[in-house]
This record gives sequence, structure tokens and C-alpha cells, in this order.
Amino acid sequence: MLRDLGERRPVRLDWRGNVTFAVGLIALLTGITYGIQPYRGHAMGWTSPWVIAALAGGMALLILFGLAETQVAEPMFDMGLFRIRAFSAGNLAGLLAALARGGLLFIAIIWLQGIYLPRHGYGFSQTPLWAGIYLLPLTAGFLLAGPVSGFLSDHFGARPFATAGMAAAAVSFIVLDLLPVDFAYWQFALVMLLNGIGMGLFTSPNRAGVMNSLPPGQRCAGAGMAQTFQNSARCCPSGPSSR
Repeated sequence: MLRDLGERRPVRLDWRGNVTFAVGLIALLTGITYGIQPYRGHAMGWTSPWVIAALAGGMALLILFGLAETQVAEPMFDMGLFRIRAFSAGNLAGLLAALARGGLLFIAIIWLQGIYLPRHGYGFSQTPLWAGIYLLPLTAGFLLAGPVSGFLSDHFGARPFATAGMAAAAVSFIVLDLLPVDFAYWQFALVMLLNGIGMGLFTSPNRAGVMNSLPPGQRCAGAGMAQTFQNSARCCPSGPSSR
């Protein structure tokens, strides 16, 4: 039932952009990952030569990538798209939201598995399963709010729902910080539900706003760029993939 409104035309693969971006991003994220791990008696690894080299090399390659893409006739990342305010702002907001969501999952799972659940009678062999069960309100909120927000934003515009979603998520982080150490589960479940609803309200309108801001011939490339921001946030140490 979906209608394809994009424009397709054959282009040549941007090998220079693909290689510099992939190697640079992998080096940068790997350096960050090892930078938060102990190194030779230090609590963190930021003094490790490998970490310094990975961070510096990754940043250098990403800068080179940005410069190279302005010189390619058919670039992988069309830097001109960032002149579109809705595209740039939407991608930045999506990146920050993904970092926040991933960081919440990362910290919540560590807290539940390592501290909260064992203190409430769960064996360590059971905590991975129950940590996932305890976080189900987060998923439920996202699943409930996402389709509704997408439907309403198509009729009333994306900005109000995306803004309201981020505001709700921010409130949930503040309330989570105010919870007592030995909280009752219903309190935690309500906060997770609120966060899931906020993220669900935000995600669909934000992506719609990003895509609608693009010219038809750039929507495929723009979708890939937006997804790259999302995946980069998930690959950071604050994201759940670093477990």
C-alpha cells in the first residue's frame, strides 16, 4: 500500500568516501570503547597509545572524508544536504536520542543484573532474564506511542510530537535520578513506561520530518545518512551493543 515517491538514477560507487568513512568511524568508536576500560593501573584507558592513535586517526580520516565528499561528483554523503535545517536538526536530535536511549539501557541493565535483582532474592543466573522482563514497560511504551505518533504527525505536523516526546523522555530521566536506591518496582516501571512513550512519540515524527525535508532524488541517500547516525549512537560505549 506504500507509494514510492523517490527518484532513482544509476550512480558510481564512491569508493574513497566509503573507505575513509568506514575506517575512520570504526577507529573512532573502537578508541572510545577501549578508552573507558582500565589500562595499566589506571581506571580508564585514555592514556593508552593505542586509544590515542585510534581516536586521532579516526578523527583525521573523518575530516578527510568530509573534505573528500565535497570534491566527488556522486558522493556517498551529500554534504549539501546539511544546509537543509530540518535535515541537520533532525539528524542531530535523532543521534542524541539514540545515545540517551542506549545509555539508559546500558546503565539500567547493569544496575538490575548486578545490584537490584540480587538484593531482592534473584540468583545471578536468573538476573539476565529478569532484567529484560523488568524493562518490558520501556518497550511497551515505545510500541504504544510510536504508531499513534506517526499517524497523528501525518495530520498535524511532526514538530509538536517530536518535541513532546523528547520533553517526556527528559522528565523520565529526571524522575529516574530522583528514585530512591531501593525503589519499588512499580515506580521504576512507570518511569520506564514514560521514557518509552516519550521515545516512541519522538522517533517516527522526527524521521518523517527528516525525510520530508529532502528533495525526492536524495531521499534514499538521506535515509542512509539518518540510519548511520542512529547506528553510530548504538555502537558507542553508552549503547546496549557494548555489553
